[in-house]
Amino acid sequence: MKILYVVMILVLISPAMAVTCFFSNEFNDEVDLHVSDYCTAYYKTNENKPWFGGSDNNGVEVEVTTADETVEIESEDRDCLLKVYKDLSDDESHVYVCTCHQDMCNYPYSWDEFRDRGYTLSQDADSRLDYEVSD
Repeated sequence: MKILYVVMILVLISPAMAVTCFFSNEFNDEVDLHVSDYCTAYYKTNENKPWFGGSDNNGVEVEVTTADETVEIESEDRDCLLKVYKDLSDDESHVYVCTCHQDMCNYPYSWDEFRDRGYTLSQDADSRLDYEVSD
């Protein structure tokens, strides 16, 4: 009987821990909503098309590349980290990798809006990034 109560509690709690995230990418121009464990946004500095989504894992590690090497530039207390990805031919890509844990926190800002906000999704001005990569 105790097991039944535990299972019922877990079933009731699990949707409460999920968040609704915006979803769009280079193949899907329409912005959809998906339920995930946390939300993501990616802004490649040399492209004008960001992409948005979420993940169903615990958010401990977020990587979006098959590149040979990754160099982290910003500190981990930010909602958006600037990362440099090097591919096998040693070409670099600068990508802001953003994660957040509230409903619809990955609002699909354009690159210009994201830059003007201080490279953050956060509404809190204190979390804005000070580092900028030239386009």
